[in-house]
Amino acid sequence: MDQGSDTSAPRTACPVVWLTLGEKADRATARSPELPGDALRAIGAVAEGCRRERDFAVRVQRILNQRELPGAAIVHVPVGRPDPPAAPLITVPFEPMELNEANRSLQGICNVNPGPDGPHLPAPGRSRLRWAAMRTSMPVSVAAGLAACMMMSALLGRAGTPFYFVLGALGLVVLFALALSYPAAQWFLVPGGVVVRRFAFGRSRVALDRYTPADAVLVLQHKSPGWEVRIWREREKVSRMLTVFEAVALLGAWRSPLAPPPLHQLSDLR
Repeated sequence: MDQGSDTSAPRTACPVVWLTLGEKADRATARSPELPGDALRAIGAVAEGCRRERDFAVRVQRILNQRELPGAAIVHVPVGRPDPPAAPLITVPFEPMELNEANRSLQGICNVNPGPDGPHLPAPGRSRLRWAAMRTSMPVSVAAGLAACMMMSALLGRAGTPFYFVLGALGLVVLFALALSYPAAQWFLVPGGVVVRRFAFGRSRVALDRYTPADAVLVLQHKSPGWEVRIWREREKVSRMLTVFEAVALLGAWRSPLAPPPLHQLSDLR
């Protein structure tokens, strides 16, 4: 668990780096008006030489720390596509807010409406993301249902699978798909970072982890029908799918020059 520190001194806003990889990932260009050229060239060289994103994130964090830079948010941009506009900074202090498009209070601090954006930033909506997650989890659910069906048949000594067993297997498929489509953790925006609240079976308390540009690298990549965010701290990763509005809100909080609150001030989230 990252306890963090309460840094009240003014901070520099975290920059966004637009990263474009060639078709074979053998050529990479990193662009940002907020980072010096040598840092951008180093990030591009790392992107060309790393096969695993985990190693890429660790080395990018090292590059930034060596130059005493305020972290970075990496946004993948496909070849031939324009760089999306930078998300507006959140400069007004706010209480932790759940990262969810249905949370209308996010609109006030982000100054962004959760409607369709440009053609390079599709806005699928939370319902479409959940349906996509269900489709992704369906093979696992079907396999689990068939396995349960065969197990019940074997236990009862029957060669076939009666109607009730088939019906039960289909029910398991739906239940598994629904369970796997919902996130196992809640994400909360805080000034200068994000807090992830995880639920664990058999525990009376939830686990809180705080991620900030000072100790983690945020990677954002379009993945139909939405955007996938991956936050790397050392070799630990948290990830989830986002709508375009949620991605903009996350970037706005991540890049904020406001100091992130330490975990001991977030007891209300437990």
